[in-house]
Amino acid sequence: MDVNPYAPVTGKAVNSPTSIRDDADAESIRRKHLSHEASVKSFGVLHILVGVLSVLWGALMFHMGLVGLARTSSQNVSESIFSVVLGVVVVVLGIAYTYAGLCMRSLNQSGKVLAIVMAAVGLLAVPFGTLISLYILWVLLSEKGSIIFSPSING
Repeated sequence: MDVNPYAPVTGKAVNSPTSIRDDADAESIRRKHLSHEASVKSFGVLHILVGVLSVLWGALMFHMGLVGLARTSSQNVSESIFSVVLGVVVVVLGIAYTYAGLCMRSLNQSGKVLAIVMAAVGLLAVPFGTLISLYILWVLLSEKGSIIFSPSING
C-alpha cells in the first residue's frame, strides 16, 4: 500500500491568497449574474413547453392531412396536402424549440444561437410573441447573456 489516502493534495494550495481571491471573484460574478441566469433558464422551460406543444399540434395536423388525402375527392386534395406540409413544418419548428430550450437550460453555447433564431421567428407572433421574443433577444444578446454563455463560466 504505497498511496496514502489521507495525504494532502499536491498542486495549487487551497488556502493561498490567489485561490481565495479567484474564488471570491468567481462568486461575485456568479451572484451578479444569477438573476439573468434564472431568466435564461426560465425561457428555456418556455421554449421546451412551446416545442412539445408544437410537435403535438404538428403531428395532429399531419395526421388530419393524411386522413383527408385518403377520404377526399380530387377537389380537396390541395387542402390536405397543405395540412400535411404545414404539419411537418410545425413539427420541425417544435423540435427546434425543444432543442433550444434544453440548451438554454444547460447554458449550452450552441443552443444560444438557435434560441436567437427561434426568438427572431417568434417576432412574427404579434402582439404577445413579439414582446416575449424581444425580451428573449435582449436577455440572450446582452452583456450578461454573453457572460452566462461563455465557455470559461460553463466549462
